[in-house]
Formats: sequence, C-alpha cells, structure tokens
Amino acid sequence: MFKIKKYDLVFLDLKMPGLNGFDVLTKLKKLGELPPVYAFSADIYKSNLEKIEEYGFAGMVEKPLQPEKFFKIIEGVIDEKDYTKD
Repeated sequence: MFKIKKYDLVFLDLKMPGLNGFDVLTKLKKLGELPPVYAFSADIYKSNLEKIEEYGFAGMVEKPLQPEKFFKIIEGVIDEKDYTKD
C-alpha cells in the first residue's frame, strides 16, 4: 500500500505472523520517507522500549489500548499537518 498511497500516520503491531513490526518498519524505510510510525505492543520492558527507539518508531502505544492516549497521538498528527494544502 505504501507504493500507491500516502499515509499521515501508521500504527504497527510488533507481533504479527510472518514478519514482526521491526522487520516491517525496516522494509518500509526502504520505500522512502515515512509518516510517524507508532509501535503497538504489550511488551513494555526497557529492552523493548530501547529497541523501539533504536529502530526509529515515533513512539509506542501500549496494549491493552487506552483510547485517550491513542486519540492524543492522532490529534497531535492532525495539529502538525496542514490539511488545507492537500
């Protein structure tokens, strides 16, 4: 989808069948400039948080999902983007 459509924000689960979120982000980076990419994970151990930062995620959304934090991230992206230019 990244080859044919532009996105303003991506949420990427770290544990998926086939490829993990770290591998997916690495592949996406090869396609060019990315929007902010946030990791979804229930693993909040320090080592995982360091790995999320190392790979270049914009941040992490903890599972189980806390709607108020999730919407705060979305609102932040909306506030940064000028949608009148699109």
